[in-house]
Amino acid sequence: MPRILSLLLILVASFVLAQDKPLNDIDRLRQQAAELRKAAVADPTIKSVMSPPVRAYLTERDLQRLISEAGLKQRIEQIQNDKTKAELLTVLKDQLAELMKKPLDQLSFDAAYGYLPTTGLVGYSKRVRLLENTSDGKSIVQVENIALLVPGMETSQYPSGKFLRVDKAILVGPKAEKQIVQGAERLLYTATLVDLEAVLRTSAAEPPPQPSTARPKVPGKLRLTLRERKEQPAGSGKVVAVERTVDWNVAETAIIVCDMWDAHHCQIAAQRVGVLAPQMNRVLTAARDHGVMIIHAPSETMDVYASTPNRLRMQQATYFRPPVPIERRCDTDPTREPAPLPVDRRLDCDDPTLGPVGRKHTKQHAAIDIIGFDGVSDNGEEIYNFCEQEGIKNIVLMGVHTNYCILARSFGIRQMVRLGRTVVLARDMTDALYDPRQPPYVSHARGTELVVEHIERYWCPSILSADLTHVVPGSDGP
Repeated sequence: MPRILSLLLILVASFVLAQDKPLNDIDRLRQQAAELRKAAVADPTIKSVMSPPVRAYLTERDLQRLISEAGLKQRIEQIQNDKTKAELLTVLKDQLAELMKKPLDQLSFDAAYGYLPTTGLVGYSKRVRLLENTSDGKSIVQVENIALLVPGMETSQYPSGKFLRVDKAILVGPKAEKQIVQGAERLLYTATLVDLEAVLRTSAAEPPPQPSTARPKVPGKLRLTLRERKEQPAGSGKVVAVERTVDWNVAETAIIVCDMWDAHHCQIAAQRVGVLAPQMNRVLTAARDHGVMIIHAPSETMDVYASTPNRLRMQQATYFRPPVPIERRCDTDPTREPAPLPVDRRLDCDDPTLGPVGRKHTKQHAAIDIIGFDGVSDNGEEIYNFCEQEGIKNIVLMGVHTNYCILARSFGIRQMVRLGRTVVLARDMTDALYDPRQPPYVSHARGTELVVEHIERYWCPSILSADLTHVVPGSDGP
């Protein structure tokens, strides 16, 4: 009986913990789109590119792009080692490369979202069927399975049942009164046609106000003591910590603050962030004062910062084609590092009893200031564009969690190394998600250290954050 109870507990824990893993990018965008559709209910008017229906549309477009990428990658992986499909493999790789090169605004979008669009922006559609014209000059059309009452479509010359191509986006509103349509009572939604392209063009032609001119680039050098791990002597199997000193120009350096959220479903993880945040803010303040760029990346909370100067300066950066694809998530790279990571990730919350699992965060922790020329972005492409535009070559990662987002985000260590940036981890400004009840059965602090040591050996050196708080005397000008 005790053995059966133990097995049941393991199964229950496994199910709960499966819900505890970070959302993948497709699920994250689906969640974000659902939230934006709700926002469109409260504010359905389209005034600019930041209006909720437009943001919902753009998010859905991003989702379609990501689904296309994921499908191609999965197909490529399935036939990777099948010599009989070498020709098809080449075609699929070319398609993926072409898709990755296209800016998002070149992708088309259709009405088939896979959900019932009861509010918000449907988008352009080739699948609109005319049900009938009303006596007051309106059109009753069907998009997927939704009947819409749309004024101004000028379909009086067309017979019922005709399929139409709609060249303007359809904004779906609230329910209308039920009507008899084609002899049967049907539920209708009100709708309007929106010239979305004109909205986007207008928004692009009128840049949002900036607080000041471009970020000043000032003289000054940071002297960093890098710690990395090397096999010495070569072939001995003995890995030792090695230190060396480098100087970085402050104007060519950015600190990325990763996922320092205001809340977390793991209470003890949230408590550690609460202790770390004020310490981090002091380091960021000193680095900022010396001329280092600060980029805040509280993932999945960009809506909170929409239209702020800090968010807009990242979005408005000039586009640059990256040397390698910028992945939505960069998981373990078997060509470079052993898998899995040195700490077990099945039980990553060390609360004695795991509470309800789900998204708790809404913004960055209030103890960390977003101010001045700081940027806000959780998008690897935006951050890459900004760094290229500003001549930033050196990246410091700090924040949480070391074994998840610090490594795997689109702006994280793996991706930044692949992009050719010089990258370091601030090892005293990070924390892992690890439960000492799991392998290798060490303290939480030691578990974080093990992940840091993994990074130092396979990806990049680490530093202490104090190195970011002062410059080499005399290097910062007269």
